Amino acid sequence: MNRVVPEDENEAVLKLQSYRENPEMSKDNIEEELPDSDEEENTDMQVPLAPEIHNESIRYAGTDYVRRRSQPETTWKWFNKMLPEPGFKQKIRIHALTWNMFGKDPPENLNKILPSECRAHLYVLATQECLRSIGQSLFYSSKKSWEGKIALHLGKDYKIHGAGSLGATHLVIFAHVSLYDLLTPPIIKNISTGVGNIIANKGAVSISFNISQTSLLFVGCHLAAGQNSIAKRNSDFRRIEKEILKDSEKASEIFDVCVYIGDLNYRINGTREDVELLIDYNLLDPLRKGDQLRTELLENTCFIGFKEGFLGFNPTYRFDCGTDTYDTSKKKRIPAWTDRILYKTKNENLVLKKYDCVDTCLNSDHKPVFAQFSLKYALQNQNKVVSNVVVESKSRTCLVF
Repeated sequence: MNRVVPEDENEAVLKLQSYRENPEMSKDNIEEELPDSDEEENTDMQVPLAPEIHNESIRYAGTDYVRRRSQPETTWKWFNKMLPEPGFKQKIRIHALTWNMFGKDPPENLNKILPSECRAHLYVLATQECLRSIGQSLFYSSKKSWEGKIALHLGKDYKIHGAGSLGATHLVIFAHVSLYDLLTPPIIKNISTGVGNIIANKGAVSISFNISQTSLLFVGCHLAAGQNSIAKRNSDFRRIEKEILKDSEKASEIFDVCVYIGDLNYRINGTREDVELLIDYNLLDPLRKGDQLRTELLENTCFIGFKEGFLGFNPTYRFDCGTDTYDTSKKKRIPAWTDRILYKTKNENLVLKKYDCVDTCLNSDHKPVFAQFSLKYALQNQNKVVSNVVVESKSRTCLVF
């Protein structure tokens, strides 16, 4: 049933307020919100989207957003008028994805990795070995063609809010145009963790900004490779945390929301034969217990305070390209969950809704991994200091100190 936009926009606001006071009233003419975080159960586990939320996720302004894509200005004018008074907690959807592309071209149709039926307000896409190998990207690091392909897929209602590259590591954030008045300009930083902390074969790209008064930090990274390089990976993480902000040992503790996305390269302890046999029999619990990153998290040696969704999907590395067969080369690498998304949030503003991999994508030796989040943020009119991030609402600048 199509929602009819009221001619009197004041009437619309009154209807929204009435709905908040009486949740049992008809929802035909208002925008349904995602559940409050305190109503969520097992939010640290993999939580599939409920059917009604899954369907609602493509309708930002009500039930007829998709049907009116040819009239975005009218639709989003309605959406903006629906925003309640300052201080009210708003919710947006964030789709985060990491993919080591192995220097290969992406599929012609990006719907496998960015499905059109799961629309988000923010898309945060971290890639490693994007379009070119690590060696080639040291000299040709531009990822404009990749960004252009994503922009074409998402459509004209989305704009790049921030993008950065460090060698073959790339991070780009697309925001829906309805959010632009709420976003501060991005601060982008590259941190190399390669040889001598100079060579850009490994490292991170960070993008930070505010949405209204809520400070966000996204870090796309590619940590040290190797089955036995746990200490180096931990060291890479600590260097990234220290270098993102001056005079801060732990950048993730400064921001209201922090998300690390990337090929973190942590492996599974075990033999190739045992690991592959457990995968074949869908016995993932022993593999989760042998996961190196899980061990480091439990022992608080790195990523302290971070959470991760439940690893309910098969290891995402390493495959023979174009197949679902794990590495048959001479090295016969042990399958592993190298591709991860970890998050830290203050006041439970960020709620994980789904965590999974795209197992149908065969272009690379890695499978893409994605997380879907719901983010609460407060609207404010006046300037305010939040977690050492100062937002000046008039100039829309973000000053980090």
